[in-house]
Amino acid sequence: MHLITRKNTLAVSLKKIAKFIPHEFDFFPLTWVMPHEWYELEDHVAKLPLGAEEYYIVKPEWGCQGWGIYIVNKITDIPLDTNIVV
Repeated sequence: MHLITRKNTLAVSLKKIAKFIPHEFDFFPLTWVMPHEWYELEDHVAKLPLGAEEYYIVKPEWGCQGWGIYIVNKITDIPLDTNIVV
């Protein structure tokens, strides 16, 4: 139950399964677990067309009922000193 009830472990598990059967696991958005996947997020942003603007939902790995969730439009606003899911 721990693997599916926490945002960070759920994201890691879904991404692992999606590598093997991607057509069955295309129902969840791009997700990065910080700070471990920071470089993957940077690569994603670098591949965006010039002038493109994206928003990122930042969630604490342990929160519930919307507590601690916020939205950023620059990845430099994402803290790297805590475990979060983007």
